[in-house]
Amino acid sequence: MTWQSWQFRYRKDVKLKKVTDSDEQKALLLDSLGVEAMEMVHSMCSPKDPDEYTTSQIVDKLEAVYAKTANATTEWANYFRISQEPGETLLDFSSNLRRKVIHCSFPAVVLEKNMSSTFLNELANE
Repeated sequence: MTWQSWQFRYRKDVKLKKVTDSDEQKALLLDSLGVEAMEMVHSMCSPKDPDEYTTSQIVDKLEAVYAKTANATTEWANYFRISQEPGETLLDFSSNLRRKVIHCSFPAVVLEKNMSSTFLNELANE
């Protein structure tokens, strides 16, 4: 999951659960992290405990690690090198293309055309 997707999901959880208390928001934040991210939080907060930081301070620390700043030219080159891997299903290949295209900054007009073209041109001959 991308950092942007995770943030969106967290904000929706806070809103859906109507969590307004800052300590409860922090608890929800920490509870929503996977093992790797939780270990990262502990490492970044050390020697203090994460409970000694505000929710926004913890989010800032996570963003510094997980928010990817993409170079569109590099992402374009990476995107156009994608081909279907042996044994990869059409659905998995399509999903992989959609994940990779996020950072390409293609104009909306050409986005679907590039996706369709890449999908058709890079299918494995099986």
